[in-house]
Amino acid sequence: MYWIKFTLGAIILSYSCATASNDTKLFEFGPKQLHRFDNIGDQEIFHWDFDFPNKYLLRFSGTVNQTGGGFSVHCADTVVHLLVRKGALPIPNPLQTIVPENTFVQSISLQSNNTFTISQSQELFYDVIIDPSDNKTAGHYFASVFLPNQEETIDVAGLTKECKYYAKIQVYNQTGDSGTTDVTPATGNTTKLIRRENGLFNVQFNSDSATFNASSDTQQLFEWEILPVKDSGGIMRITVESKPSEDTTSYLVEACVNQLEYIASDNCNSGQLLTLNGTSGGERDTWHFPYPIAGPWYLTTTFKCHGNTSNNCQAEVDLRVSVGSCIDGCHSNKGQGSCGLYRTDEILFLSCSCKVGWRGIACNDGTEALSYGEQLLQTLLLTLSNFMFLPCVALAIYRKFYTEALVYFFVAFMSSFYHACDQPGAAVYCIMKYETLQFSDFLSSVSAIWFTLVAVAKPPQRIESWLHVAGCLGFAVGVSYDRFSVWTVVIPGVIGVVMVIAAWGLQCHNRHACYPSKKKIFLSYIPGLACAGTGLALYAFVETSDNYYIVHSLWHILMATAVLFLLPIGPKYKEGQSYNTNKIDLQRQPFALEPSDNMYHSYSDTNLHVD
Repeated sequence: MYWIKFTLGAIILSYSCATASNDTKLFEFGPKQLHRFDNIGDQEIFHWDFDFPNKYLLRFSGTVNQTGGGFSVHCADTVVHLLVRKGALPIPNPLQTIVPENTFVQSISLQSNNTFTISQSQELFYDVIIDPSDNKTAGHYFASVFLPNQEETIDVAGLTKECKYYAKIQVYNQTGDSGTTDVTPATGNTTKLIRRENGLFNVQFNSDSATFNASSDTQQLFEWEILPVKDSGGIMRITVESKPSEDTTSYLVEACVNQLEYIASDNCNSGQLLTLNGTSGGERDTWHFPYPIAGPWYLTTTFKCHGNTSNNCQAEVDLRVSVGSCIDGCHSNKGQGSCGLYRTDEILFLSCSCKVGWRGIACNDGTEALSYGEQLLQTLLLTLSNFMFLPCVALAIYRKFYTEALVYFFVAFMSSFYHACDQPGAAVYCIMKYETLQFSDFLSSVSAIWFTLVAVAKPPQRIESWLHVAGCLGFAVGVSYDRFSVWTVVIPGVIGVVMVIAAWGLQCHNRHACYPSKKKIFLSYIPGLACAGTGLALYAFVETSDNYYIVHSLWHILMATAVLFLLPIGPKYKEGQSYNTNKIDLQRQPFALEPSDNMYHSYSDTNLHVD
């Protein structure tokens, strides 16, 4: 439900390049980085205060910067949404989501709801003029700026520079007629509710008596004060509970809420009418006003009876007014979202962060929400796809690569439980802290690539041990520094491939023949590298938030398949033979510079297998 009323005069919107010579700059804010809109918490807020009524010009502009490593790209022009509201934070709804029942998203005092463009090639200006036609331009103002919501690929840090969009605002005082702000006097028998603060966004407004007697021939008037900034980011709630007399079988409680003046409930066109239909058993209901306007609020109640058996038509009515947390707790008990505290400069405000397709101011709009079955399917795909590393564990043990087998098992275990914990909805299970699982998943993935390439290179045992330890230490630093950077995977992969090529070159030099064999290249290494390359391409260029569970599951499968192709056959020792054999092992010694004359003959009678 929307409560729409514009209280100020003409709003003039235009693009321009300069201000008039008699304009005086009052404030300048920004630039602030903008974010794509997914929930109200993604908006960037500008706040200022006009001490006296006058004619003001608000000038908005934007810039584009490229940050991070990687290749430079052209940043596309983008449309920016802008809302300006007096007395309260704007409540943007560009996705046109459903508003919950008993929730009133006010558009009263909304000064602007438009868009402007930010371009990398030139700086454009967008003006909003506030005209004091009704002498009410003084007060607190809030501007909301954000980028449109759209499907994006999951950015892989380090591949290309990131385009970041910024906005700033300049406020000018223009020549205009000043006036005094109108104040609506309180009239009638008024009960002023007393403010009591219990903490941040935990405010109650109470009267001397918790309840009042309502009858069909009386009206009750109430007044309370919403503070600017301090209460602006919370949710105002009005709760009405009634207990009718014994002779009253059916009744109606009506309350007219208005931010300007007292209005009777039977003439509540400019306010918001709250109705409570009840029976002899009593009723209770609550209404929500997100980001209430600062200033005095007024409420008028009337009581009407239907079907009473006597003239004793009355009830005890309990009125409770408060400023509190998110509406219905963002339905966190159902896994639809969570309530978060957001900050932009000195402004604090509450907003729901919705999950698994739920949207709206209270995560109540399930138009695009995933069912529990769909959530479970995504979780199972992301977790069970890691079971492809279990054949890698078995193969490594069979070929006596016991260290590599441990790494592959670590990948399967940590990645499975990380993705089980990483799900946003109800199908989630965490065996330890999320950060621990995420770090372990990234570290094990990079380590699996490195250990496989070291095994393919087949260095001597001492060098192999050094490479294992050096790799793990370096990966721990890299994953801690930026685990999402593509270079965390690419750099170890490139170093490992160079190491393999160097080892094969030395093998060719020692053997005086091509190594490895063509059969091995075509049946093992080419398929393995194709799987690894395809997986890396999907990971870097194809993944989006919508297809993540499919593409990332394919990444798991392709990388495990690559290991099955690339893992070498390895040496098979006689039973009881030490790993550190005194004989020269071509499988473990590709770096030998001078082959002995009888090297190949010495291996003819052994059980060592050379592929």
